[in-house]
Amino acid sequence: MIKETEESSMNMEGKILEAAEKLFLEKGFAMTSTTEIAKEAGCNQALIHYYFRTKEKLFQKIFESKIDLFATTIFNNNSKAGTFDDKIRNVVYTHFDIIAKNPKLPFLIVNELSTNPKQVEWIKDKFHSLMPIRQFEDALNAEIDAGAIRHATVFEIAFNIATLNFGFFIALPIFTGVMGITDKECISQLIEARKEEIANVVISSLRP
Repeated sequence: MIKETEESSMNMEGKILEAAEKLFLEKGFAMTSTTEIAKEAGCNQALIHYYFRTKEKLFQKIFESKIDLFATTIFNNNSKAGTFDDKIRNVVYTHFDIIAKNPKLPFLIVNELSTNPKQVEWIKDKFHSLMPIRQFEDALNAEIDAGAIRHATVFEIAFNIATLNFGFFIALPIFTGVMGITDKECISQLIEARKEEIANVVISSLRP
C-alpha cells in the first residue's frame, strides 16, 4: 500500500510537471496560472502547492531540467567525436536538434534569462560542475596550447552556439512568413543548411 501511495505521488508530480511545461511553452510564465496547470494535470490547485509550493518554484524545476538536458546530452555525446572540430560540430548539431524538437523552448529560456539575470550565473556555475564539460574543457585547452585555436572558454563557446541556434529558431517563423515559404520540405532544407552553417561559423570563430 505504501509503495502504491509513493508511485501515485510520483505519477501526480510528473503529471503536474508535464502540464506546467506544456503551458509555460505555449503561454509563457506570466500568462500561465496554477489554476490552468491543475486543470491540465487533472488535479486540484492544492496539490501543486503541496508538491512545488509556488508557481515560481515549479517553473524553476522545469527550467533547470531543460538546462540539464542541454548540458549533459550535448557534452556527453562528445565521446563519439574525433578531432576538436568534430567535437564542436557535434555540440552544435546536438543542441540544434534538441531545439528543432522543442521549437518553443528558446522563447521560454530567452525570456527567463532576460527577465531574471541571476539565472545566467546559475547556468555558468552549473556548466562548470559537470564532468562532461570539464572533459570538453581539457580538449579545448589542449588545442589552445597547441596553437590550433585562439584562447576561449567553454562558456564562451557554449554561449556562442546557444545564441546562434536560439536566434535561428526564434527568427525562423518570422523569416518564412515574410518570404512566404510554406513548403515543409523547403523549410526542412533551410533548417539543415543553417545547422551546417552555424557549425562552420563557430569553428571559424575559434581560428587563431
